[in-house]
Amino acid sequence: MAGQWYYMHAGEKSGPFTGQQLADLATSGVLLRDDTILKQGNDSWVLASRVRNLFPVSPAENLELITVADVAAADGPEQSDDRPILAEEPAKSETYRPAVKEEQPKKKGVASALKGADIVGQDGVYARYRMKCTECGHKDASCRSIAISNKVTKSRFFCRKCKKGREVVIQCRLG
Repeated sequence: MAGQWYYMHAGEKSGPFTGQQLADLATSGVLLRDDTILKQGNDSWVLASRVRNLFPVSPAENLELITVADVAAADGPEQSDDRPILAEEPAKSETYRPAVKEEQPKKKGVASALKGADIVGQDGVYARYRMKCTECGHKDASCRSIAISNKVTKSRFFCRKCKKGREVVIQCRLG
């Protein structure tokens, strides 16, 4: 009988199940990702984690997924009630690509000038500042940029009006 599925957990074979029953076992936690699955009529067992849409795929996982059609190619076209597919699937002619890791969002931060600078702009990742003399108030024409992280940054600049070196102190905090 086509469409019957078996799974093996800790060396113990269970089944037969319909595709929907297998999907329900995976959802309830009875069927685990490292268990193996066999479709009746096929010779090879496949890891349950390799069957597309049987388990939800987290963005952190980067698995090369296969389709049920790859596992059960000898059985011909699949019926919707005979396969453990939980979500919509693209046409069988499309190729499947491994899941791509998503970038972690960077923490937003704030920069504040403690001494000798004016903050001109910041976007939570970088801050732009202009040096300012604490004695005469002269502002340097150029801007500098600093990456925002949990630290206090100190530097120096030369005031052209006073003709003296001045200290710049900027405090950054990640939120």
